[in-house]
Amino acid sequence: MGALAHVALTERQQPKDQFDPKLDHFDVAQHLARLGGGTVEGYPEVTEGRKVSASFLYNGTAAMFESQGFTRDRQIGKHRWVMRRTV
Repeated sequence: MGALAHVALTERQQPKDQFDPKLDHFDVAQHLARLGGGTVEGYPEVTEGRKVSASFLYNGTAAMFESQGFTRDRQIGKHRWVMRRTV
């Protein structure tokens, strides 16, 4: 999956020595759960019904995030959404 994680913790700040920047969004959700929970945000591209250049898929697809329990929070571009999952 490889999408970089953009993490906003709601309850507590995560110590820097416990975070691996190579984790993808889904690994981060599991990691946060072990640390007591928080919110994971991603910024994927909606690809349904259209051809998309690979350069737009760095953060993954909305369908991929939805399959992992993320929900669309707000639209931030023509085909890009903020997607969130609280663990």
